Amino acid sequence: MSDIKAGDLVMVIKAQPCCGEAKDIGLVFRVSSVERFQNICLSCNHIDLFVLACPNQTGGFPIKRLLKIDPPALPESTEREKELCTR
Repeated sequence: MSDIKAGDLVMVIKAQPCCGEAKDIGLVFRVSSVERFQNICLSCNHIDLFVLACPNQTGGFPIKRLLKIDPPALPESTEREKELCTR
């Protein structure tokens, strides 16, 4: 299974695997939960079993369509700034 979990920031980067619907590409959201259940494509009504990352209680996206966005790294100057402020 993917390393995507609740609380992660993700972006939809792939089209639907069944019909190629791509309208959600670029959507960014915070995952509220990751669940395994039946997914029905809203574009072509194809039914498949997926692990979904849910942005809310009404629906979600197959994890295969998502990219986890890592939080930005702290700048290297943080420790140096802290050091300068304490002198």
